[in-house]
Amino acid sequence: EIIMYSIKQVESHGRYNAKSKWSSACGAYQYMPMTWGNYKGFKTACLAPEWAQDARMRHEVIARWNNYHNWDKVIAGHYSPAYAGNKSKWGKSWGGLSIREYVQRVNDRMNSIVVGLATT
Repeated sequence: EIIMYSIKQVESHGRYNAKSKWSSACGAYQYMPMTWGNYKGFKTACLAPEWAQDARMRHEVIARWNNYHNWDKVIAGHYSPAYAGNKSKWGKSWGGLSIREYVQRVNDRMNSIVVGLATT
């Protein structure tokens, strides 16, 4: 759940109705329509309720973990599925942010959550 929350915060600041200015990505996790894949019968993530967006992301995280057994690659897989398994390609960027930078942003967000939990 912490990785999902962290990706959601980096992608949309937690807004389930967010729409990208630069692409057709939308929803809390900024799914492209093709990647969203008509999940649960909703044409795009923007049209899906919160529970469906969270369920799609949970499914993705579990599947990527089962494939990579590496959290950085799970995170990278959300940003750039084609390059997630090949760290030598993580210098590539989309929207001004490289895969490596995206992974770091999500990790920084997760770390701040964990530190917050540890100090409460």
